[in-house]
Parts: sequence; C-alpha cells; structure tokens
Amino acid sequence: MACRIPIPALLGLFAWRIAIMSTLAEAEPIRISDFLVEKTHLLAGDPLTVSVAADGANFALRHNRNPNDKPLPGWRAHGRSYAFVPSTDFSDLRSHKDADLWHKDNGKQDHDRRHGIFTFIVDTTGWTEGVYSFLLMACTEPGPGPYSYDSRNFEVHVYSKTHRPESVSPNLEIAVNGGRCTREDPAGPIHPGRPNGITVRAVDRAASYRLELIRIQPDGRERRTTGRIEPDAPEAQLDLGVFAVPARYDYEAGALYRTGCRFDLIATDGDTGKRIEKLRLVQTMDENRGTEVLRVGADDREVHPVWKDPKHAKLMDPPILLRLSPEVLSDPNDVQVIYHLRKKGPALRPDRSGPVIAGLLRVTSSGGGPPVFEKAVEVGPQPAAERLEVRGLEEGDYRIEIVPQVEGTADRDGPVIVYRRRKPEVNAVRLSPMAPWAFKRDADRPEITVTDFRKAVLEWSTGLPKDASWQLVDGKDGRVALINTAGNWDRPPVVLRPGLTGHYALFAQAKKGSCHIRLGKQGTVRRIEGYQSCFVDAADLTGEEIAIYPSNVAGAGLRELRLVPVTPESVEQVIGQTSNPPTPMVGIADWGDYFMAPSRRLAEDQFDALLQGHAELGMRCIAWAIGRSWVEYHSTLPNTTRFPCVPLDTAEPQYQRTYGGFAHMTNTYQPLRYVLGHGPAYGLQIEPWLAMQRHYGVKAYGGIFTSKWFKEHPKWRRWGKNASAGSRQEVSYYFPEVRKERVDIFCEVARKAPDGLMVGCCRQPPMLLYHPDMVAAYRKKTGIDPLKLDATNKAEYERWIRWRANFFTETLRELKTRLAPIRAETGRPIPVAVRLPSKGLFYNLAQGLDVETWCRERLVDRIQLHPLEEDREGSGSHDVRPYVELGRRHDIPVYGGLNCITFYNHTAVLKRALSLLDAGVGGIELYESNTYAVVVPDRWLVPLLGRADRLRRFLDESNIEACYPIWSRNADAGFDWHCQRGRWSLYGYAANAL
Repeated sequence: MACRIPIPALLGLFAWRIAIMSTLAEAEPIRISDFLVEKTHLLAGDPLTVSVAADGANFALRHNRNPNDKPLPGWRAHGRSYAFVPSTDFSDLRSHKDADLWHKDNGKQDHDRRHGIFTFIVDTTGWTEGVYSFLLMACTEPGPGPYSYDSRNFEVHVYSKTHRPESVSPNLEIAVNGGRCTREDPAGPIHPGRPNGITVRAVDRAASYRLELIRIQPDGRERRTTGRIEPDAPEAQLDLGVFAVPARYDYEAGALYRTGCRFDLIATDGDTGKRIEKLRLVQTMDENRGTEVLRVGADDREVHPVWKDPKHAKLMDPPILLRLSPEVLSDPNDVQVIYHLRKKGPALRPDRSGPVIAGLLRVTSSGGGPPVFEKAVEVGPQPAAERLEVRGLEEGDYRIEIVPQVEGTADRDGPVIVYRRRKPEVNAVRLSPMAPWAFKRDADRPEITVTDFRKAVLEWSTGLPKDASWQLVDGKDGRVALINTAGNWDRPPVVLRPGLTGHYALFAQAKKGSCHIRLGKQGTVRRIEGYQSCFVDAADLTGEEIAIYPSNVAGAGLRELRLVPVTPESVEQVIGQTSNPPTPMVGIADWGDYFMAPSRRLAEDQFDALLQGHAELGMRCIAWAIGRSWVEYHSTLPNTTRFPCVPLDTAEPQYQRTYGGFAHMTNTYQPLRYVLGHGPAYGLQIEPWLAMQRHYGVKAYGGIFTSKWFKEHPKWRRWGKNASAGSRQEVSYYFPEVRKERVDIFCEVARKAPDGLMVGCCRQPPMLLYHPDMVAAYRKKTGIDPLKLDATNKAEYERWIRWRANFFTETLRELKTRLAPIRAETGRPIPVAVRLPSKGLFYNLAQGLDVETWCRERLVDRIQLHPLEEDREGSGSHDVRPYVELGRRHDIPVYGGLNCITFYNHTAVLKRALSLLDAGVGGIELYESNTYAVVVPDRWLVPLLGRADRLRRFLDESNIEACYPIWSRNADAGFDWHCQRGRWSLYGYAANAL
C-alpha cells in the first residue's frame, strides 16, 4: 500500500489521477520550490547564508555532526549526531515535540521578509577548517494538522583566514559571472535566460594570449567567439550566452545521464600561435548550493538526479519550456505551440530571473529552406499558445523553435521540437492517441455516437431503474447526460440494448470524471476516470447490452458513448499484440490503492477489473500484494493483523475516507483466494507479494498500518548508526524472530497453491543497520567497532556489511528450507522472485541485500530491479547490466523496472523502457500496475514497454516527444515515487549512514 497522504499533483498527469490523489490530503503538502546557499566555500568568520522558499512551512537548519564533536558555537545539540540553530519562535508551543528547533516564517531568525521565503545567516566565527554537512528542513511542525515535510542536504567547506584558494589554471584566472573558479571550487554561477559572461585574465600579466571560446550546445550546435589578452589589456570578456537550449537526456541500461552546454576555452600564444592551454567548462547543477553553474573539468555526461517532486521548476530546466499541445496526437492538423518560462511566481533571486524573454517563434522544414512561419513573441511565466495552420504543408518533419532575442548577448540558440506531419491511416480506429494500436474500421456499418441519453434510454432500454438514483440532465451544449445523483456504487445499473450486430469498439466520456461500464452480458465492470474520451473494450455486440453502473461520486455518470464498427480480424490482431508482448511483463499490484479513489466500486467484480486490466495490457503475471506490517488476506497465523490494524472508526476522518474502501474489500471478501481462483481464466499467473520492511509507526495514520506484532516487540526494531533509540517503523533482520514472522506468512500463502512468491525489498530498505546487539556481536567476533567504519575504508567496511547482510540472507535460506515440503505436498514449483533497488550491487550489500550470495546459493528464481534512488551522494546510475550479467552466470532471469505512478512524462518512460530492453533484461516489472487497471487513455502505453521494435518505431514516427519533451523536472519519470526519502549514505557516522 503506497499510503500517500501528501501527494503532489504531478506535472502532466491526467485529471483522473489528480482527482484521486487530491482526496488523500487535507491541505497542500509542503514543498521546497527554491533553495540557495550563497557560498559553499568560506573563510572562518564569513557569514553562511542559506535561503529557502516553501509556502506554509516552518524551517529548521540542522548540522549533521560526528557524535564525538561538540556542537557549533551557539547551536543546540539534539541527540548524539545533530545540532540545530535554536529558536524561540514557538515558546507558546512547548507541548509540541522539538518546538525549540523550528523557526517561523518572518520570525526572529528570518533575514528575508517576503512571505514563504526564509533566509538563515549563520556566524561561522570559531569554526575550524573542514567540511560541514547540513540539512535544511521545511515542515508543518510544530503544530497541529497533517504532517508534511521537505528537505535539502548541502555541505560547506570552511578554511582558515590565511587560506588563499589557487586558480583553476596555472596560466589563466577565470571568473564566471564574477564567481572565481578555483581548484577547490572550480565553478561559477550561471543564470539561464539572461546574458552570461566569462572573464579571463593571464596569471602572468606580461603574457599575450589569443583566446577562442567554442560553445557546444546539447543538440550539437556550435558557435565560436574570440578575444585577446595583452599586457596593456590583461582582461578579456567573452559571451557565454543564455543557456536556452535544453539539456540532452540519455537512457542507457536503466541509467539516466544528462549533457548540458559545454565550452572549450583555448588559449594560444599571441606571438607564436602555440597552444598554451585548453579548458573544458560544462553547464551543470550544484545541488549542494541550489544553483546552476559552469564547472571547469566536469564530465560532459553526468548522472541526472532523481527529484522528489516534478511539479516545480528544477535545476537545469531550460529557461523557456516549449512543447506541442497533445491534441496533435489525435489530429495532425491541430498544431498548437505552447511556451512559457520555467518558473512561475517569485524566485529567491529575482535579479537572476527576468519577467519575460523576447524571441522569435520560427517553423522551418527539417530539409531546409526559408521559414514557413515566423512571429515575434514574449515568453512569460504563464503558458501562451500559438495555433499553426498546417493543412497546406507537405508530409515531413518540421523544426519548431524559439530563437531568443536577449539584449547583451549574441547567443540566438533556443529550444527546438520537431513536428512530424504524417498522412493519417485510412479507417484506423486508434485505442488511444498516446499509443499506436488501432483497429480497422468496418466502413459498411455506421458509427454511433450517443450524446442524448434521454433518447438512448427511450429507444434502447425499458427505462431508468425505479429507485430514482439516476437522472437525465440537460447541458448547455445540447447534450443530455446520464447522472447518478446519489453517488452510491451499489445502486442498479442502467442497461442499454442497442440491437447492433457485429464487432464494435466502445469509447466513453465520463461526466464529473467518473463512471463504470460493462460491455456485454459476460463482460467486466470497468472504471473510467477523467474527462477525456477513453477506449473501454471491443466485442461482438450481436444481441448484447451495455450496462452503466454508478460510482461513489454524486453527480457522476456519462457524457458520451461512441460505438465504432470494427472488423473482428483487427480486434483479434490488436489484442494479440497488446496482451502478449515478446518480453514478459510483471505487474506489481498494490491493489488496495485501486479502492482508495472516491469513485471506487466496492464489489467483488472489481477484482476481475484488476485482473482483466493487467492481462489486456500484456502483464501476464501479477505480484498481488498480501501485506506490509498488516496482511490483506484472511490469515490464521497468530502474529498477523489484518488491515486495518485498529478499528477504522478510531482513526481520523480523513483516513477513514481514504482507506475505507480498502478495508471493506479486505474484510468483506477474500481477495487472495479470489485472484488465485480466477487468474487462470485471464491467462494470468498470480504471485503473492509481501513487503519485507515497513511498519509505518504506532501513531502514524491513526495506527491503522501498524501490526500488533510490531507494536509489542520494540526490541527488534532497526537502529540507525549512533542512534539513541530504535526506528519507529522498521525492524532488524538480525533477529530470528523477525525473519520467522515474514517466512511464516510466505509459507501460509504457499499452501494456497500460488504460481510463485514475491519477496519485496523496495519498501523500506535497508534491512539492517546498527542495532546495538548486532554491533556488539560483531565487535566481539572481530574486535572492530562498526560504528567507526564507513566506505572510506572500503575493505573493512565491506567485511562488516557482508557479515551484516548474511542475516537477511538467512531469511531466504529459511524460506527455501520451509518451502521444500510444501512444494512436494502441492506438486507446484512455487518459484521465489525478489524485488530490490537497482542502485548497484555494493550499495545493495550495504542495504543488507547480498544479491551475489542469493544467486550463488540459488535462493531466488528471478531478480526484479526497481529504480528506487535513496543515495544521498546521488552517484549511482541504476545501470542494470551488472545484474544482467550476474543473472546470466547463474541462469537467473533479471527484470528491469518502472513505477506507474510516476508516468508523468511519456517520452521519458518509453526511452527508459527501451534502454532496459536494449540492455538485455529478461522482462519488465511495473510497480503500482493497478494504476492502469483503470480505463484512461495513457494506459495503452504499457503494451509498448514489452515490444522494443514497436516502441522504437513509435518514438521515431509519432509526435509524442514534441508533446512531452524531456526536461530536468521530468527526465526521471518511471523512477520510484519514494526516491529521496531516506537519503542514505555510505559515508559518515550519522543516523542516515549505511
């Protein structure tokens, strides 16, 4: 269960998903929208200035210190490993936890009086030389109401007063926008969208140099400028431009790389022409201080970070966002160019963020020639649209760009998208504008569109149900909608019998974003969400009916039905392609989330909707959730607690509303028994899936997620490094009792004859950290204190984490041993699959996941890699190739993963999937696959993910990338939505150190 109380309305998601998520929070969650550390390299005594923007938050600044160090002068110690800038802003709230650590917006320590922006100015007098690690926090605490939190990590280097940083070059002094590049900090700040410059001086003031600056844009465009340095003119100013070309994002074997703008600065002797020096400068981000920089000597291609929230502007977003409106995906003549600035609203540094950027909107044929369209525009913070008349254009590719016209620079390179104009296929009936699948229209029969349901009910039915729950409502547009006024899912359906013959594709558009439809007497009741017309199903309607069921949303219903005649051969062909991809796909069904929507239907037939919803998209195997701290099947084990873990009516009303449907389905029906019994009818394998590590906390969500077993055994909880107490929501697999509790559940379920078992290690690793009993055992065994180890001593640290990881491996060994008689008894192989983060084998080992030993001892039958990024250093690439090679050596298939909740950029998701397929994975896993059991247009992207050839062709031939260009904020689409929760590190001695 994802249990997402604060969820951002992710950029680009359809209204149905936003509507679902908005019910899960009482207020807008706290999000840091901007962050800036003025200087990260300081002389002791210089002020440390840190600014943050977050509406509705209180703020805290924490120093992550070594437990043996004293707190910084004037800071307040908090536990063994932290110290805070103290506060008296909340002296009236002493009953609230840690109220003395939080600062109020515009409170006593805030040096910025603007609303929602807080600036700390910290005196560094008395600080010793060294590197200091900090965490800046924005939170709803201290105070009542729903908890919401966001944070940023950063480091500061402090030097003594006698320190003089060396120039980055022995020959040249370089400053970018006034920021001197030194060996210790070889970067200067840049301001995309505004003029930027580099100042170059000769270290030897008597030298004469000729300078050449070559700008290489991410898309390959090059520009050259020159300058000179002479003894009587020792300084040259060169134009860096506006950095308006978006970075390039490469997807390679599951890894995500970014390439920004690059510069080659070449200095030659002014007299002889001999090259003196060549420096490479790269546009990149400095997350440590929350700004973009031009860094000397950086790699051209860097691992791109995974963001917490794609809604807001991010570092390395282009200053101008340019795209096509998605209508072009349905109609190639409906071309609307959308453009706006990357940021809306005030920035921390308004002097670096202009209110508008002047430019030319230009359209040219990719084959060359004069522009076919050109217009002067002003790009502002609000989206603007320009509709292009394209009916007279020939087929081909057209380059659409905005050419910046910024004063003070000669740079005219801006963002470019490509409009692909293709002749539409005759008689093609596309299932979705987001995907290529299409039936063939039967031209001998007419299409039927119903927008007047009064007429449809009169001609095709015996009337509305007698309980008066349905109404026919006249709209201003002349339509007559079919509305369920009560909002009760268990009211009778409206049944239409149109008297048609032959195959039809049914499309429907919901009123108020929600409805349920069954096509055919034996069909499945499917849930439609959102306001777009959606393909529901295709079937032979001879003698058949269409039933419209209510949702739990009062006033919801149907706006339109469209019945398109199609050939049976095309239906069979498309179903064969979408439901049987050549690469296997596994759906990870957190099925309870399906019943968290306000529109939920709480009938047993919705388990069929989940099964069919997976099967028709090509997921022939479902990992069906059976629990986390709780269980969501009917168990007889004494240590299990079925959801909810306390009576739901004792929890806050918001949790009762959100999780009431899940509780109803878990306790009214037998979910696991039902899907095990009905899965074969849909051609599905069912593998019960248990999350190994997440107990939420005794008080979290009113206690509904925390089992009695966890509450009663605090001694078995996981401890952080140098922590003063155990975790509130995780356990340590050092203890045999912890291992047994999970294995007991797997063995009970194994006796129900599933097709396999799924061990879930992606909620919430690590499996072991530094429980005092375990630390003492290792100290006694080796004489080494693991609390004093980290990855800087890699050999000794690896011995420790390998010894530690063996305790979780014992869980898998015990499972294998105890499954043996069950396999013999049931006559079923019951293979075991394991899901784990794709962060890298060494990082996995530090999380307690010894994948190499699992393979060597044949403890697992399939490995599924999930892109969960929790590394504070952000250095891991999620490259799946080491795992694939390991699997080949041991004949164990390795699957690559995506998260359906984060499909907020379709292009990025498709490219990520293609990179996994090209890397040779044996299959694709889709976490939160229940998301696409709901009828929405973008669900038909899923069948492409198992077909490399078709996927590649779709990217090359469609306008999907023009409508969904990849920017910094959305390049990580498909990564786990829990990324950056833990911010774990292989280094250091604080509680978040692995």
